[in-house]
Amino acid sequence: MAIFHFRHNKNNRSSGANVINKVAYRLRTKATYRDFDTEEMVTRYHSPNPHEEVIDLGVYGAPEHLSDPLKWAKAIEDSEKRKKSVVCREFEVSLPRELSKEEMKKAVDELIEKTITKHGMTAHATIHYSENNPHVHILFSEKIFNKKQKKFGNKSRIYTAPGSDALKYARETWATIANKYLKDYNVKISHLSHEERGIIEIEPTKRVGHHTSARNPTNEVIQHNKIQSEKRDELLKTDRKFNAKYLGFLNMDIILNGIDKFTSKFKTTTKPPKNT
Repeated sequence: MAIFHFRHNKNNRSSGANVINKVAYRLRTKATYRDFDTEEMVTRYHSPNPHEEVIDLGVYGAPEHLSDPLKWAKAIEDSEKRKKSVVCREFEVSLPRELSKEEMKKAVDELIEKTITKHGMTAHATIHYSENNPHVHILFSEKIFNKKQKKFGNKSRIYTAPGSDALKYARETWATIANKYLKDYNVKISHLSHEERGIIEIEPTKRVGHHTSARNPTNEVIQHNKIQSEKRDELLKTDRKFNAKYLGFLNMDIILNGIDKFTSKFKTTTKPPKNT
């Protein structure tokens, strides 16, 4: 069953982030760039993962001469002059396994248009496709390309303004887009957390990385997700109250009247038989 995972990452130069290297890593290719601190040329090789297919969706919102992902990344990197710069941001999004590759591409296109390029920003997207863990990396710069000056200039503050709900909107937007494509598969996802839906019967699934390490114990995570998914599937079949909580965000009666009133109809009202 499809899961909801939408993570926002902020990439700071002071933490060693480099846009060229990040794009190259996601494309599983070589990165060559000038280190900001030492000004020395650096080359890094990012080997392909034999268990996944890399699908480069290209650059969004940039002029044609920056349509190459690494050229786009270099232009972004060169436009950031400060040591403390946020050189780029990223949306890391799980893609529903039920969808075809073409449907995944279309869904990602819609997400980028509604959350990034509509605000004047540019982005690069890469799908890492595997049967168990298809996901997309969307790197984007807050820098807006100035067509008159033919370079990146001011930044959009849509995701950094105090009190901004843009990130919440982006998460909800992805759920809406994904559910549109999942309609034919009789599957839906929610951007709401288990806590927000009152779900205590199961634990949330965890992100699965592409390699095992102390920080990313892939085998343990896979086992955890398997157990929780099996519990969820069984409860969806047998427990109508859990079903209402898990899928309640889709039910207008619950939205209007609340979960308790909706699930009260499932409580046993049959009286025990009288002695005869």
